[in-house]
Amino acid sequence: MAESEDRISKEKNQSMMDYGKLPHHAKGRFAKAAEKQIERWIVTKVTTFSALLMRATIWIVFVSGYALSSVVFYRWFRMSFGEFLFGDFHQPKEIIHVLLLSIELLILVPVPAIVGLSAFRLLMHLSDTNEFDQVQTKKQVYLTEQLLIGGLVTVTGTTMMDSLIVGTGTWVHYGGGLVIILSLTAFLKFSSH
Repeated sequence: MAESEDRISKEKNQSMMDYGKLPHHAKGRFAKAAEKQIERWIVTKVTTFSALLMRATIWIVFVSGYALSSVVFYRWFRMSFGEFLFGDFHQPKEIIHVLLLSIELLILVPVPAIVGLSAFRLLMHLSDTNEFDQVQTKKQVYLTEQLLIGGLVTVTGTTMMDSLIVGTGTWVHYGGGLVIILSLTAFLKFSSH
C-alpha cells in the first residue's frame, strides 16, 4: 500500500513539474487546443525573430563592406590627386613612387566590397534552406578567394617594385615579399576546389 502511494505521489509530482502542464489524461479538449496554440505561437515568434536578426546581420555585413570601400576610395582619391597636383617632384623616380602608391591603394579599394558582397551572397544562400546548393556555395567561395589572393599578390608585387625603385628595401623585404607571392600563388594553384 505504501509503495503504491509513493508511486502515485511521484507520478503526480513528475506530471506537475513537466513545465507546468497538466497530466495528459486530465486535460480537456479546450486545454489541449490552447496548449498547442501557445506552443505554435512561441515557435513562430522565436523563428521569425531569429530570421530577422540573421537578415539584419547579413545586411550590416553588406553595407559595412561598401562603406569601407568608400573610405579607401576617398583616401586613394585624396592621396593621388593631392600628390599629383601639389607634389614637388625633382626626380622621375619620385613620380613613379607616387604612381605605384596610387596603384596599391586603388587595388585595395574593392577588397572590402568584395568581402561584403561575397559574405552577403553566401549567408543569403545559406539562410534559404529550400534552395541550398553546395556546389554553387563552393564556387562562390573559390571565386572570392581568387579575387582576394590575386589582389594581395598584385599589391605585394607593386610594393616590392616601389621599394626597388626608391631604394628603401632590404633583402629581408624582398625575400618576405617573394615568399608571400609564391605561397599565395601556390595556394591558388593547388587548393582543392
